[in-house]
Parts: sequence; structure tokens; C-alpha cells
Amino acid sequence: MNRDILAVIQENMNTFSKGQKRIANYILESYDKAAFMTASRLGKRAPQNYLFFGYLINKAKGIITDSGNVAEEATFLGIPCITLNTYAEHPETWRMGTNELVGEDPAELAKAMDTLMKGEWKQGELPERWDGRTAERIVQILTGK
Repeated sequence: MNRDILAVIQENMNTFSKGQKRIANYILESYDKAAFMTASRLGKRAPQNYLFFGYLINKAKGIITDSGNVAEEATFLGIPCITLNTYAEHPETWRMGTNELVGEDPAELAKAMDTLMKGEWKQGELPERWDGRTAERIVQILTGK
């Protein structure tokens, strides 16, 4: 990732991770550490409780993760998500959601970041039954109604 991309991130994006050291270490090892650390609005966060983490995801312009569960939350909330993996625990997140898999390829990560920063991220849609009405369906099944 070059300094131009880092400058764009610094100016426009407050991103975070779920405290996953793998992601932070991957980014730090893959790119110019000095340039990365000057991006004051880009950083990692310690593990958060579920409610605060949900708040952070909901307010993010985009997310970089290696977690399928984070990608799932991002898809539900319609937040762009870049996953540093070649597979997804929840394939619907990249098939129809807001998630993109980039593996551990710095060029693919830079390309995805560029797409995100240009405002050209794909519009995801919610997979079937991701409508927040699971409890109602369970009650209908249990009561036979």
C-alpha cells in the first residue's frame, strides 16, 4: 500500500479491527510501518463488548477483518467489508452481501481499499431470512401458527 492510499485513508476513514492481532500484524508487516503509523485515524482496537462493537461497525465507512462473524455483521448492516482470507465462513456475505475476499495479497487489499475510497463499493443485499424476524418464526413453529 503506497503513501497515497494511506493519505486517503487518513483523510476519510476511521477503521478498526476486533483486536485481532493477525490483521494488525499483517498490515504492519506488509506495508511501510512509518507511513501506516502516521495515519492517525487508522488503527486497531482492543476487543470490545458486543454492543459497543456493533455500534463501531454501524458507524464505520468500511471494515478490514479476517473474521467471518464480523463480515456477517457488516453484511447485515450494509457496511463494506474486506476480508483477509480466501474463503468465508458465511459465503453469502461475499456472494450477495457487502464482503469481498482479498486473501493475504497486498495488491488485492490495495485494490479493494481504492474501490472503497472512491465510493464504488458494491451494494449488497440481505440473504434470505436475515430480516431480524427469527424469534417470530421460532414462536410460529413452536405454537404451530
